[in-house]
Amino acid sequence: MPHLILEYTANLHPHADRQALFHRLHETMMASGEFLLDEIKSRAICLDDYFVGAGGDHHAFAHLKIHMLDKRDGAVMARIAQSLLPVLSEAYQTALTSLQCQICVEVVPIRSDGYFKVVS
Repeated sequence: MPHLILEYTANLHPHADRQALFHRLHETMMASGEFLLDEIKSRAICLDDYFVGAGGDHHAFAHLKIHMLDKRDGAVMARIAQSLLPVLSEAYQTALTSLQCQICVEVVPIRSDGYFKVVS
């Protein structure tokens, strides 16, 4: 825990190096003092089927969901999300200038009493 899930429109595919982005996101998460590096898991999902506004190829978005246990209070969760938004925005800077692009971060609390895992 936590899980970072990046959904992005297919027209953003060439605009960012996702491995470098994940590295920076993990560094930022670590800097919060809330997580151990080996616990942070990231993945990206490219969306071929999407529709933004009135449609058109010039619309794009990247949406980062941060799934974390609910044992942290809302202020901590908000601080973490706000620290990741500039990292995501920087990674997609060219898209922000060349497309009609939206970058967003969402915290998704996971109930602590309903999350289980096994670690080797």
